[in-house]
Amino acid sequence: MKQLKQHFQWGLGALTCTLSAAVLVACGGGGGGSGTAAAAPAQPPASAPSTSTAGVVDGTITGFGSVIIDGQRYDDSLAKVAFANQPEAQTAGTLGDLHTGMRVQAALKDGVLQSLVVNFALVGTIGAVDGTAGTLSVFGQTIKTTTTGQ
Repeated sequence: MKQLKQHFQWGLGALTCTLSAAVLVACGGGGGGSGTAAAAPAQPPASAPSTSTAGVVDGTITGFGSVIIDGQRYDDSLAKVAFANQPEAQTAGTLGDLHTGMRVQAALKDGVLQSLVVNFALVGTIGAVDGTAGTLSVFGQTIKTTTTGQ
């Protein structure tokens, strides 16, 4: 019994010590005064890239506020727009001519769109088919079908 009492007292002492340490740690640190917080150390400015980067993105226009291609926003402030009506010829267009769902090939320089070529291809799930009217809907765009060329 005496041994059990000693274990209990020792356990109670250890618990009290642990709780006291936890309370002290919880109270430590914080500002609480009217002084200002220390400023974070200044980071050196990023160096300008020594060379420009160019690239091409093929995708679907998914939004605007700039041009968003496959969920990625691109600066369109310098973009020239063209429509690939025929494989051998392109027709000039404007950013206002663009719509969601259009397939585009975008040329980039330093992350800024330089040109957008709209390819007349639509990829997506067919939403509706009207055989009488000769139309179908893909990605919210109605497509008129014909039995003759253009």
